[in-house]
Amino acid sequence: MQLETKKKRLPVHIQILILLVFVLISIVFNYLLTDFQKKYEVENWNVELADPAMSFQKGRTEDIQIFVLNEKQEPLTKANVRLEINEPYTDKSVSVVMHHLEDGLYESEVHFSEPGYWSILVNVENEQYYYQKNLYVEVNSIGFVQNY
Repeated sequence: MQLETKKKRLPVHIQILILLVFVLISIVFNYLLTDFQKKYEVENWNVELADPAMSFQKGRTEDIQIFVLNEKQEPLTKANVRLEINEPYTDKSVSVVMHHLEDGLYESEVHFSEPGYWSILVNVENEQYYYQKNLYVEVNSIGFVQNY
């Protein structure tokens, strides 16, 4: 005596409906996840060199400091600040992470290997927003003093 068992399958239209619901839920979940991770660009933050008159010298590692303020001109103290520094007359660039000192003042060390105008792209971001600004600094040649 042999028992026959038949597997019952869902009708094809029900299978397609289940598949479509699964795909729709996946798309919605992915959209929501992406939207939560998305950062929005702001244009009214303020990023400036702490000392705009500071002189930088070729061949030296210099401390560079910047102030970062929000739209209300209040210090941003919990931001991630990174510099993209481009050497003049070349396509060499270096990325530098800045560290918060106090009241929106961030600092990092930068080595200036050549004289000229250096372009610095400042990238600031926090949990929700990001801001970018180009700054330019002049790097001078080291002068030699000759004794007579």
